[in-house]
Amino acid sequence: MVHQARRYLPAIILIGVLAFSACGSSSTNGTGTATAVSATNTPAPTATQAPAPTATTAPATTCAQLPGFSGAGSVSSIHGMQLPTFPTNTVYTQVSGNSAGVGQYASFIANFCSPNETTALNVTTGKGPMPFLNEFAFYGWDPTANIFLNSTTWLAESCPSGGNCFAYNYNVSNFTFNTGQEYANVSNITDNGNQLITYKIAFYGPPTAPTCTDPNFASYENAIYHQSPIYPLYLHNLASSSTDPYAGIQLPPMSRMYSNNAMGVIGYTLCSSGTATSLNTFMTNEMTSLGWHTTTSQYCMYNACYQSPNAAFAKNVISWSTTNPSDWNIAYHNPNI
Repeated sequence: MVHQARRYLPAIILIGVLAFSACGSSSTNGTGTATAVSATNTPAPTATQAPAPTATTAPATTCAQLPGFSGAGSVSSIHGMQLPTFPTNTVYTQVSGNSAGVGQYASFIANFCSPNETTALNVTTGKGPMPFLNEFAFYGWDPTANIFLNSTTWLAESCPSGGNCFAYNYNVSNFTFNTGQEYANVSNITDNGNQLITYKIAFYGPPTAPTCTDPNFASYENAIYHQSPIYPLYLHNLASSSTDPYAGIQLPPMSRMYSNNAMGVIGYTLCSSGTATSLNTFMTNEMTSLGWHTTTSQYCMYNACYQSPNAAFAKNVISWSTTNPSDWNIAYHNPNI
């Protein structure tokens, strides 16, 4: 019996060793079933970085420190246009511009900066401080017309919203210029702090004046306006009229005119800055913008002919010929005949 017990001893020892090894990877629950034990890892604390301090820019104290004005120049003659007196130490940076040409307005668009205590931009004058916009009017720029130039069509239009528009030496009673046609618009007046006022001005100066050798131009102007030359903005010198279908028709830049009527026809001979093509383009754009449409009516005097948008007035047609810019014609049938 002793020998038999020794024979089973190694097996018992081996089972014990295996059981002991299993204790390191499992546990026994109350039912005696082994349950796996999962090891848990505690996450390392996340490193936090303090935010970098925000860089701050000191407020500008001079115009040169404002964006876009580091190389600004002082105000002087701009394309020969008639400029008002600017506030002291005003500087500007040009945005765009071109010189005048035949039928081509000079343009000058720039951003300005003036050290000033108010957005009224007071100007020093012999009569004391004067707001800059008042100085425009004092210098011959008329604000009452409230018109500005469309740089694409060269048509005078209502002043853009937010703008302050002026026309130089413009007679609002008969819609004529007694010098070259000049327009200005002051906009975007901004207080930048530290008494630095910025604003934008768009200037448009007159095209090259036409050479008008026909003495009838001066005779007509002196008889009607008592001076010469005169550059009317509108045909009939009317911006609008409920009884005149031809009122409000604008003429090409720097146009002079005199009446040249015939039986049943009202006509004008004109002399304008431009070419035959540019004058025809201008008139086409103008009539189209007013709602007139092309026609071959029997009342047309020339090939370029447009009819009033009011169908009740079939005789209201206007036609023109621009073969010679210094001697061209506009005519229309007298609607009263």
